[in-house]
Amino acid sequence: MVGNNITVRNSIEVIGNRTFSEPSSVIPSSSTSAVRVGSFDLKTDYAAARVEEVTLVNVAGSFTGTNVTSGTARDMSSDGLLVTLRRGGQVVGNAQLLNGAAYIKLATPVEVAAGQSVVFEVEVSGATNIVSVAETNKTLRLGVLETNNLIDGTRQTLISSVGNSVDVTSILNNVLFNRHVVRATNIVFVDQATSAEWVAATDRVIYATNVSADSSRGANIKRLVFDHTIRGAAVSNYRVRLDSTLVDPSDVIITTGTNSLSVTFTGQYLNGFRIGAGGSRRIELVADLASPLQNSSLVTTLRRNTNTDFSMFAASSYAGPATVVWSDNASSNLTVDTVNWFTDAGVDAKATTNSWTFTYRD
Repeated sequence: MVGNNITVRNSIEVIGNRTFSEPSSVIPSSSTSAVRVGSFDLKTDYAAARVEEVTLVNVAGSFTGTNVTSGTARDMSSDGLLVTLRRGGQVVGNAQLLNGAAYIKLATPVEVAAGQSVVFEVEVSGATNIVSVAETNKTLRLGVLETNNLIDGTRQTLISSVGNSVDVTSILNNVLFNRHVVRATNIVFVDQATSAEWVAATDRVIYATNVSADSSRGANIKRLVFDHTIRGAAVSNYRVRLDSTLVDPSDVIITTGTNSLSVTFTGQYLNGFRIGAGGSRRIELVADLASPLQNSSLVTTLRRNTNTDFSMFAASSYAGPATVVWSDNASSNLTVDTVNWFTDAGVDAKATTNSWTFTYRD
């Protein structure tokens, strides 16, 4: 009996996974700084594959899935940003976001050996300076486009076989990074920390930090809020030093509450005190510590930064937030009532702040 001929075609399966998504952060709009947003790996089964093209899509905020396809809604607000792909620290390709996607055609295709995986790192940097409030706080959340999907007719993620005319099946699940924002600049706090035995003294520094701005543009700091605990002690006469110089009382409002303390700059710092592009300023909170009232007297000061997501506070909302308040100076006409004040410290909210603690024991 003569049967039908059956052609057997093998296939290569390439599985993609998000290996690491960087915590949410701010991407300065200047091209001087690149921010790593995450990495992903591509793993083959029994045969080798070749990665030739990769498309990363800036998904819209409404997206809730894990697979990025040609039908996924795109966010085009961050078009112009440069997306760079690295392997082992070496650049393998880059492209600007256009219509909500970056199409990267690798100059030299990357081969993934049989049963092996290759990790790609993704970085993003600015392309133009933000020049208005309307342009700041753009969002960025990149995901790798599934294979066999086309955007705008030609842009795709292309993975082919190596030395074999076999099919390549790709499963790129959960290759989606955390959300970031694009602003004119970013700020970074480097909080100092100390734990000391009690010494009654005037002008005692009870908290200190160095805050810097990205080289792309300066920033203004309007308000700081602290968790401030006093137990069995007498603390009075709070002041602020800026770069070792005492701030005039008319230029700062210091308010104490139950386990809290806030510092709001006013007067000559009505628009906040300025940090120049690439510069750093030192802030010190100073108080008088009296002799302890009891054994185990304690004073602790911790900068509060409770926001866990990006924010844009409207004008005149700078007084209420229980956290840091700052501006990236996106407005060319900065006034206290026209600027948009952020309350997430450039998503330093994810970072651990350091406390100053003074303890008395006999």
